[in-house]
Amino acid sequence: MVILFCCYNLFWYFGSYKPYNEFQKDFPEIEESGVKIYTDKDGFQYSVSVPDYLLWNGNLAIAESDVRYALIIWIKPFHQGISQGVLFNDYKDLNTQIMLSSSKKAEDQEDQWIVDENSTILTTIFEKANKVWNLGLK
Repeated sequence: MVILFCCYNLFWYFGSYKPYNEFQKDFPEIEESGVKIYTDKDGFQYSVSVPDYLLWNGNLAIAESDVRYALIIWIKPFHQGISQGVLFNDYKDLNTQIMLSSSKKAEDQEDQWIVDENSTILTTIFEKANKVWNLGLK
């Protein structure tokens, strides 16, 4: 049983925790939270939330200073891809999260109009994510 637990720990470390190390390098950590945040010259905040011990729920995020728009990126275990979504806070009286297949395409067609109306800010956020984390987002 101990050997299985040790194997699971190694699997978790290399599959979930370690991939976030390269993304959080040089970001200052918020005391005792495990979250590291960097603010660029334009006021965009970049954060890395590493998975808690034996959990698989970390993410990368970029938000405007007023947090009206935020891009959330989830890295799949062992860098097998990513999932991405955008949060819209108080956009036309909506607070919603939309999963994206690309910077210009919502996974759910019903949400596409919001993505289309916000294509400029989404393009900016995706460019910033690629610049800081070199993810190759499209």
